[in-house]
Amino acid sequence: MRNNPRERSLSQIRFFRFIAFLLLFFILGGVFFASTWQSRWDGKRRFTLVVQNFENPKETQENAKLLIFSIEPRQSRAAYIFLPPAVILDVPYGYKSYRASSVYTLGELDKARGGGKLLTSSIENTFGVIVDGYLVGQKNILPFLTPKREEMREIKRTYFSISGIGFFISSLFSPSYMKTNLSVIDRFRLWNTMRQLREDQISFLNLGDLRVLSDAILPDKTPVLEVNKDIFDAIIKDMWEDSHVRAERISLRIVNATNEEGVASRFSRILEHLGGNVVEMTTAKKQEKEGCTLFITQKSLASSAIVDKLKNAYHCQLREENNLTETADVTLVLGENFLQ
Repeated sequence: MRNNPRERSLSQIRFFRFIAFLLLFFILGGVFFASTWQSRWDGKRRFTLVVQNFENPKETQENAKLLIFSIEPRQSRAAYIFLPPAVILDVPYGYKSYRASSVYTLGELDKARGGGKLLTSSIENTFGVIVDGYLVGQKNILPFLTPKREEMREIKRTYFSISGIGFFISSLFSPSYMKTNLSVIDRFRLWNTMRQLREDQISFLNLGDLRVLSDAILPDKTPVLEVNKDIFDAIIKDMWEDSHVRAERISLRIVNATNEEGVASRFSRILEHLGGNVVEMTTAKKQEKEGCTLFITQKSLASSAIVDKLKNAYHCQLREENNLTETADVTLVLGENFLQ
């Protein structure tokens, strides 16, 4: 039975309207955003970002909401983790402890790093996850944060569907305040990957509902919520895992070549969450200046998922190591610049 001509015409109109949206998305996105078109994500491997929204950029960020969102495309699953504003983060570069909602603003005062860098590094330090990107903006252009599972489901249906692409595209060109290190292509891939996920493929966690937070007081008498990292790690299990990294089972050795204690153990937590096989941690006899150096025992490791991840996330320099007595396939040396 043939389709009604009118129905075919309507289908064609909807199809071309969708194509027009996509063209507008890609063509105008580069014009309105100074962020590069160069992609940070290939759409195939684990990708994690932190999202923060607030009511007004001119107001203090005490009640800003934060979300860690992590996607594993190969296994068609994602993690949606809501952070209460009062959660305390381990802020690097000598800042120590701050409320999560205040870290981005603090970073904006640090001209050497910026708010995005300080926020992503603080999330990494606290939760043991490599954060690939960030989105920070007003609630009207980033309405995706909620502490309730039911609202998260409604958000997915409303904004991450074909019918929601109009709002998504309009948010790209909004004059409202938003900052990100994601390219237009990255944002489209994230939106499209989220669109294809079923609700049951998204693990929803509100840290405020879990037994991972305890009351604490900062030196300035500010009440905060402190994360119990051991309990948190037990709950998330493989939630940060990259299936490509896990499948390789490449052995890793971490060398702390800084003047700060505990760097190797903290980084080991991150790599193990990623699915890495850390077999040794050690301290170098002398300090190194270079931030991150990777030594590999064979050339084929240069194209491995773990090496690729470390090069992209930490700008590690790659070196080939011919020493057959090495105890691991890949040796990661962290120097002074890693802490800068």
